[in-house]
Amino acid sequence: AERRFTRQDVYALRVIGALQSVFTEDDLVEAASVVGRAMAEVSAASVELFRRRVTLPYLEAGVNQLDAALRLAAMSEVLIPPLEPVLEVAFRRHLQAAVQAEAALGIEEVEEGASDLQELTVGFADLVGFTTLSERLDPLEIGAMATRLLHTAEPVFAAHGARTVKSIGDAVMFTARAPVDASRVALELVAAAAAADLPPVRAGLAYGPVMRAYADYFGRTVNIASRLCDAAGPGEVLLH
Repeated sequence: AERRFTRQDVYALRVIGALQSVFTEDDLVEAASVVGRAMAEVSAASVELFRRRVTLPYLEAGVNQLDAALRLAAMSEVLIPPLEPVLEVAFRRHLQAAVQAEAALGIEEVEEGASDLQELTVGFADLVGFTTLSERLDPLEIGAMATRLLHTAEPVFAAHGARTVKSIGDAVMFTARAPVDASRVALELVAAAAAADLPPVRAGLAYGPVMRAYADYFGRTVNIASRLCDAAGPGEVLLH
């Protein structure tokens, strides 16, 4: 019989089974969905690095597609063990930051009065003219440009206590507690993108109640911010 699960798979399933004594099935499904999306992005980024730095040199050296695929498969098995501690460290750091943010938010809710909804500033920023550019760039160049926007945004967000929610193609969604902080983030991102020789960035911001679910935010405030981003001109920041 063909082996379907490794010992690590069985251990993970046992852990999930034990968690059912604390969390509901819906809780675990939600968490699994978030983890799955995150791991899919990590895996896709890893494959892209392999393709760019390993696969292409193999093919350029005359190795056929099958041999290149077999070599990559063998290399992935070699690289997984040393990369596992790197992923664990990254997870610990992000978890620590998330716990601290949650604790601060809890204190503020106690002081201001608990509510099912959070009051946040939601922001969207995207590259102007990205659709037109994508028609004359290859997929690798398009992906690299979107990645550069995210990498340009991350230090700006960190400097003002903003949080990256997700990247959506040529756009990035973020949150901040106060409108003034979100405005600073958006304006500095516009300037940073110009300095990084990216296409012009525009942004839309809205402050109000939002609902958090599946590591994302929903509600009218989010919709307004997204529409303002679409309406903004190059280098412009619109705030509701």
